[in-house]
Amino acid sequence: MVMQSSPSNKVVLGKYRVVKKIGAGGMGDVYEAVDVEQDLPVALKTVVVEKLSEGNRVRLEREAEALSRFNHPNIVGFHGMIAQGKMIFCIMELIRGESLSSLIERVCRLEKGKIPVETAINVATSISSAIEHAHGLSVLHRDIKPDNILMEEGGRAVLTDFGLAKLKDLFSVTQAGQALGTVVYFAPEQMRGEQADERTDVYQLGLTLYETTTGILPFGTDPPLAAMKKRIREPVPPPKGLNGEIPDYLDAAIQKCLSPKPENRFQSMSELCGVLSSQEVVSIPVFASATKSSDKVEKKTPKKKESLRERKAKRRSTTRMRVIKDPKPMESDEKGLTISPAAGVAIAALFLALIAAIVIFTL
Repeated sequence: MVMQSSPSNKVVLGKYRVVKKIGAGGMGDVYEAVDVEQDLPVALKTVVVEKLSEGNRVRLEREAEALSRFNHPNIVGFHGMIAQGKMIFCIMELIRGESLSSLIERVCRLEKGKIPVETAINVATSISSAIEHAHGLSVLHRDIKPDNILMEEGGRAVLTDFGLAKLKDLFSVTQAGQALGTVVYFAPEQMRGEQADERTDVYQLGLTLYETTTGILPFGTDPPLAAMKKRIREPVPPPKGLNGEIPDYLDAAIQKCLSPKPENRFQSMSELCGVLSSQEVVSIPVFASATKSSDKVEKKTPKKKESLRERKAKRRSTTRMRVIKDPKPMESDEKGLTISPAAGVAIAALFLALIAAIVIFTL
């Protein structure tokens, strides 16, 4: 049965009465419905098979497989997926509220305010716990962002959209060098088309928490591409500098999540959950470029200012070396020993005359 444009009170799959359309996505629409057998409100996610590409079909099946594994209060509930005729129906828990993205847009950009710190802490603890649960079942999300977090009217934060989830024990449709997800929320390794792991989800949650607490992404005043490059090359500005109400432990945790190198982040979502629970202020890794900076300082060290004693000693040493290497001839001595040819002849003749006189006198 193909859903009509005004499907109110239509019953589909034998037991779901459609109430109203509540959303639309790239692969289909979402309706509020009621399970008439259990009197249970549900969300019906519908997809027209003819509009479903092979990649999107795999994505839909992947989401269904991932959600079927979960049982966590902060992950949207999943009741099953049914194909009927030209339609595929995903029956999911109905969340009444708005996305975290809409909340940030309304409070931070339209009202020029800040998300209450209590709300940000709730998002941090709830969603990190949800992702920890998913990781424990060998599922990576890979597309964590405010659009995929629903804020229920009662305050519960719920993680949704596991369409890009990677099940570690299933074949991955991601080809070598191909990046999947929302580019603005990519981790550095995703930008390079490298393999994602649990630390990729840690990074994306860090970006989400940064935006939740400050209203902007790191380097948010720059064009998106420039901001993404800076996130790889520079440490992110501390979120506490943009919102002084952020507690120190959360500020440090967000910065550690956003370390460009995966080995410098929290190595698991469980580690992050522990820090958020204990409110421990973790140390923030030194950014990689700091090493290059120190190298430059070492090269400049020999040019430090010399003391007066060192300068005098250096001048004396230089003077001695100059005298030894470049002695000047004593011109006066050389000039005193110089005899012209004419004078030599005269002296020789005088010497011979003297000898002749001595000989005659002796005779």
